[in-house]
Amino acid sequence: MKISFIVTSRADYSPLSSLINKISSISSYYVNVFVLINDLKNNFKKKDIFFNQRKNLKYKLFDLGKKKLKITDHITVISQKLSKLFERHKPDLIIILGDRYELLSIPSVSLEKSIPILHIAGGHVTLGAFDDSIRHSLTKFCHLHIASTFENYKNILSLGEQKWRIKLAGSLGAENTKNLKLISSKIILKENGLDSNKDFVLITLHPTTNKNENLEKDMKIFLRSIIKLNFQFVITYPNQDPESEVIIKYFKQFLSKINSKKKRGIFVKNLGKINYLSLMKNCKLMIGNSSSGIIESPSFNIPVLNIGDRQKGRKMHSNILNSSFNELEINKKIKKAINKKFISNISNRNNYYRKNTSLNIIRFIEKVFSERSIKEIITKKSNLLYD
Repeated sequence: MKISFIVTSRADYSPLSSLINKISSISSYYVNVFVLINDLKNNFKKKDIFFNQRKNLKYKLFDLGKKKLKITDHITVISQKLSKLFERHKPDLIIILGDRYELLSIPSVSLEKSIPILHIAGGHVTLGAFDDSIRHSLTKFCHLHIASTFENYKNILSLGEQKWRIKLAGSLGAENTKNLKLISSKIILKENGLDSNKDFVLITLHPTTNKNENLEKDMKIFLRSIIKLNFQFVITYPNQDPESEVIIKYFKQFLSKINSKKKRGIFVKNLGKINYLSLMKNCKLMIGNSSSGIIESPSFNIPVLNIGDRQKGRKMHSNILNSSFNELEINKKIKKAINKKFISNISNRNNYYRKNTSLNIIRFIEKVFSERSIKEIITKKSNLLYD
């Protein structure tokens, strides 16, 4: 069976990597991983991509250039490349993960070639980002679905998908936190010129996408709130969403200030999944609006301050506090988050984790393809009323 994974950002590759590794370990599968992103060199570490080469596993990398493309242009470029790739490789199944706008390029090509798509991590709700509309659109475009939680499963059902098309398997990102061999955060801090013995805050902040008109104001408020913290800062670059350059500009200014006398912070384009999770596990506090703060962080029992509305609607764990972009509220929540009493009350259960997520996804694929024809898989029935 020929499977093509489509990767359009570092955000979807990190969780997909464990599934790619697991599927390609089975000799009956021939796996292509098509990586199509901007600024490939800075967004991917080769040691992360080429961690396990096999005869039946091939990576094909396409750098879309450093120039930031408009959303419509980005989708068009990827569609054109995928059309040629699918024509040449003729996959039996396409696998995608998440809700990035770039993924909208895939269904039109799949439709033309009659190739079924398996979509991982549908059914989530994020009211503060246009990812919500993209995710639910992908559910209707795609043919098979992997849900992370029972609530996600029910949401996919509510969109009219048949039960046999959906598998509740847990989150691949949460599975990574349990299965990957992490390293000492002290090593990572030292390699980046920070004090390996001092506490640090991990910050991952992205544009809210649904309402970026106050982004400059929000960044000023946020940075005023954290500049007096007596911690080091590990800050990751935002996703390549509209207005991400505003966040980059303000973080660079912030680091210029705090590093003027002694290095207290770094701004990293791509830590790689091992380093990122290793830092997350050992940070004093995680701040931002990344889905990793919602899905992966509960595995490590670390306090998380989720800022703004980007993740509004997701199921929140007991380690997460929420705040608007308000200086007093942010300061108050930070104080609470690092309090020993709050940390001692964090549950050690991650609601997004289920045992053997990757293996159960593979078993689901095998079951569907053994019981149903390609025509049946790609022909979706509707629960709408007929004219």
